[in-house]
Amino acid sequence: MKLYLLAVIGFIFFSCTQKKTKQDIHQYFSKKTSENIQLKLNKISTLTLENHEEESIGAPLYNVEFDTSGNMYFFDTIESKFIIYDNKGRFLKTLGRVGRGPIEFELVYGYTLDNKNNLYVYDDALRRIKVIDDSLKLSSSYAIDNKSYYITSHDLEVVNDNLYLGILGIEAASVTDNSEKLINSPLIMFYDIENQLEEKRYNYIGTYDPYLMEIESYYYRPIFSIDRKKETILVSHQNSYRFQEFDLKTGNLIKYFGFKSENYGEGEKKSSRNKNRKENFVNTLSESNNEMVFTTDEFIGNFYLNGTEQWFDSKDLSDLRYFLSIYSRENYTYLTTFQVDYRLIKVHDNKFYFIENENPEEFKIGVYELIEV
Repeated sequence: MKLYLLAVIGFIFFSCTQKKTKQDIHQYFSKKTSENIQLKLNKISTLTLENHEEESIGAPLYNVEFDTSGNMYFFDTIESKFIIYDNKGRFLKTLGRVGRGPIEFELVYGYTLDNKNNLYVYDDALRRIKVIDDSLKLSSSYAIDNKSYYITSHDLEVVNDNLYLGILGIEAASVTDNSEKLINSPLIMFYDIENQLEEKRYNYIGTYDPYLMEIESYYYRPIFSIDRKKETILVSHQNSYRFQEFDLKTGNLIKYFGFKSENYGEGEKKSSRNKNRKENFVNTLSESNNEMVFTTDEFIGNFYLNGTEQWFDSKDLSDLRYFLSIYSRENYTYLTTFQVDYRLIKVHDNKFYFIENENPEEFKIGVYELIEV
């Protein structure tokens, strides 16, 4: 059954109720001071993914999702298929191939699993979200209505039969400057999968951070993480160190916070279409790239990377610089920022999963915990 996401009514309601202006940037932002706490990552284990004949990960989408048995779902962007391993790294099975059929993919932008082991996959080329059940059959398909919004976030999450997506309003997508159209765009859309009334299936949480009006950048996509215990959603942006946290039930803003560490860079000027790719990249080296936000029982944080000119030439991930910024979950106090050696792909059940080796023949995941020294 095809379910169509229709969002026009919600956009009209949203634009009438949640307008923000540039004055709001500093009015409700409260920066915290750091506490004298020393943190470090403590390694728990290393998972070496089984190189099963030709079923290895050639070029991963930088994510891993877990089903209720702890099995790990990776997506290989070269073969356009999922490769599934158990919690020890042993190969189980694959799912999908390149194409437009029921269990085929062209450009997977994000994916997630719910508590029934249904796999939700957003394919940006097909403009469609496919839902694949635990028997690996297509159970439903959601067509994306690009008349009102674009799905701009790589993050998807399902909580209590609601599918959460990061979006950008169509009006904001057409602007060339950091105008009020951008910061008044709806931020998160959630879709009630079980509701049979089409007009009540979707709703919105939050709008874009007004601080974005002060940043010279083209990269605004939202990144988010849902805290299921506290029933909140933590949202930031690809080009910002600031966070907004919202109540999942009411959509109300709970906290607006952030601390700019010395390693975090903001865009100083936008790229030019008249320059070559390397010139544009070098001009944006001052800008950090926020890749992930996360919550644990004790901490809130974000993972970001800084580019280098060496990386542009080599495409070697070791030439990038990776950082974690950490805040107290209890009172949002900024605690520390420190450099890490590898790319973080998931925070799950208070554990941090890093890719330590991308060689398909010896693909390694390091599992860590964040502890106080």
